Amino acid sequence: MSQLRVTFVLPYADHSGGIQAAARHAMGLAERGHLVTVGSCPKPTPTMRDCIRSLIRQRAWPAAQRQGPSALDGTGLRWRILDRPRRVTDADVPDGDAVIAAWWETVAGVATLSARKGVPVPYIQGHEDSEVIHGIPAQ
Repeated sequence: MSQLRVTFVLPYADHSGGIQAAARHAMGLAERGHLVTVGSCPKPTPTMRDCIRSLIRQRAWPAAQRQGPSALDGTGLRWRILDRPRRVTDADVPDGDAVIAAWWETVAGVATLSARKGVPVPYIQGHEDSEVIHGIPAQ
């Protein structure tokens, strides 16, 4: 089998379940000899609306969120963190075979990438406890 060049695009990297699942898939591909890159944004800074809401509700200015530990730490994967929260562009993604949008907010950016970045693949996970998953009633 030939080596694939795959990029996962995440909204940010932390220890949430969706990020852990994407990291497991990325590591699985890398363990099989594929070249895997992960791109993510830094945690967003609070908006003025967030600040005002925090002042009203908690009587405190919200702390800026810092990049903390994540499911990608220690994986050995190529990991690129963008300069700020924004849509991914061609300059952020290496040329490849597939670009996986691993969160609903990353789908639009991945869809606008040039063909040399790879086939855009939306990988959106659902809630396993929902009533219907992909048209099959939950049991």
